[in-house]
Amino acid sequence: MFLGDQPLRFALPLFLVQVSLILLLSAAAHLLVRRLAQSRFVTHMLVGILLGPTFLGRCDAFRAVLFSERGTYILESVSLVALILFLFSMGVKTDLGLLRRPSGRALAVALTGALVPLAVTLPVFHALRPSLPDDLRGTSLVSELAVRLSLSSFPVIADALSDLDLLNTDLGRIALTAFLITDVVSWFIRACSAAFILVTEATSPAFTAKILASFVGFVLFVGLRLDSFFIALFLPVYMALSGYRTDPGELRLGATAEHYSVLTLSMVLITAVSTPLISLLYDPAGQFARAKRRTLEEQQDGGDLRVLACLYTEDHAAPLIDLLDASGSSREAPVSLVVLHLTELVGRAVSVLKPHRHRKATSNPSPSDRIVNAFRYFEQQAAAVTVSPYVAQAPYSSMHHDVCSLAHGRKATLVLLPFHKSSDGARSTANAAVRAANRAVLQYAPCSVAILVDHGLAAGSACATAAGSLLQRVALYFLGGADDREALAYASRMAEAGAVSLTVVRFKLRNWVGMGGRDEARDEEVLQDFWTRHRDNDRAVYVEKTVEDGEGTASVVRSMSEKFDLLVVGRRGGDGPSSTEGSSAALTSGLSEWSEFPELGVLGDMLASAEFASKVSILVIQQQPPNTNNAVAPA
Repeated sequence: MFLGDQPLRFALPLFLVQVSLILLLSAAAHLLVRRLAQSRFVTHMLVGILLGPTFLGRCDAFRAVLFSERGTYILESVSLVALILFLFSMGVKTDLGLLRRPSGRALAVALTGALVPLAVTLPVFHALRPSLPDDLRGTSLVSELAVRLSLSSFPVIADALSDLDLLNTDLGRIALTAFLITDVVSWFIRACSAAFILVTEATSPAFTAKILASFVGFVLFVGLRLDSFFIALFLPVYMALSGYRTDPGELRLGATAEHYSVLTLSMVLITAVSTPLISLLYDPAGQFARAKRRTLEEQQDGGDLRVLACLYTEDHAAPLIDLLDASGSSREAPVSLVVLHLTELVGRAVSVLKPHRHRKATSNPSPSDRIVNAFRYFEQQAAAVTVSPYVAQAPYSSMHHDVCSLAHGRKATLVLLPFHKSSDGARSTANAAVRAANRAVLQYAPCSVAILVDHGLAAGSACATAAGSLLQRVALYFLGGADDREALAYASRMAEAGAVSLTVVRFKLRNWVGMGGRDEARDEEVLQDFWTRHRDNDRAVYVEKTVEDGEGTASVVRSMSEKFDLLVVGRRGGDGPSSTEGSSAALTSGLSEWSEFPELGVLGDMLASAEFASKVSILVIQQQPPNTNNAVAPA
């Protein structure tokens, strides 16, 4: 192809090798430095310094072949275009609605973050002016840099918060609003100044207008079509080249060539120190861990049931509606239902959590509109049910922040989540990102959490109605522990509503004399209370099954499950904080060795397996543990 010549002497092969080398080194380096809570900016800069004259660039042969002055010309041009597109993309994704009603804290952070650094650096500069080099003493460079560095860039802050998964936390929202205020004000002033200079100094205003129009057209065309690909590929190259030009080995006081290196290293150092400090000092789940404990077991009889129902797609609406319909509601025991439609953050720089706004009738309703319409119809048909719809857009990695924040703010008692795996009878699909979000909610939720594994509760889309509940026969498998007691409290409410037939199956270990523990005493107390309250209820049945071990438990579950439409179990098992020693552990011995979904617990995982997949749906409930931080770790 190259007629016997060296491929790297041609522009395109050299360009591809340079980009590949930078991306490969960046990916490898980030695997190491991300454990230190470092952002990708630090990674790309360090890779550039590694390739620069301080390390690999000291080798003349390496520099002459890969990064000669001729070889970096195209690379620098393309990376600058990537930077422009990145800034343009962030501008498109920026929601200026944040500026309409900024909070007092955001305004305080904006003013303090801009004025305090400026008030400190400018006096220090003027005090040290006599000792500065000649090239700095007589210019306004340092003053201009002080002003620029005092105004943090909104795109940089948004990108850093995204790396830290803090976009939709309280800290993230305050920081983004604050720096958006300073950024908009500073860019408005700069734009006015640049426009004034351009108009006054241009020899031909028409020629200037043509240049600006052609540039805007190019950015719009390329930005709308190559946004994600172009930026993800070449923005790391730009940052790596910035580090490549940095040579810490030539830093000498008074040398003009060192200015760029000093500024670059200072930015890397500040980012490298501040990023892990934020991770160390700010815990977004801290407010949930300190929140008042809210569980179904501790709720008074006939109290208001506050439920936060989360949905990722329209298909999740119909099963949740049928479950809520079977849960029962009345004037004495109303249901306050908060519906949250969760979607991945796309096309925006700032996450969204807001009430759903009712739009006028349209021929093309959004998925959120269809979901809300289905729950509004359920509200009209059910008794004593109030629905409050919300929508959230956030990265999957931090989506649990919105769920936990809304549950905390609305004082929810139970969070309902759909299982990440769904089946239409012919094939099953799984979403790993949804699974990670569900596991994070289990870890940090300020209340109890339930995961619904739907295997045919209500087929169809969100337009399906709740008329004629498909849930008629419900069983609760009770082995003991806090999660099982929480499941019993929820199932007991379903029995009191009279819409379903409930069978409570208690498993007991043969020849077990008991250890007299606190959990065992509480188990006996709640079971006795359930039997007392439902003794005269023909639709509530209590049975006991005595088994030898976990194999006996599995045998009973296998033989009984086909008789029911829904199985309710406590999450309990595995590494969860609700696991108890003694009989309950022996009742599941050996069942967790091949666990596929530990977030469902031992019984839930067994029931969600292929053996039960087409027969019955499962509701797995976890009671809020005393210390939320000890719950199951997210995947």
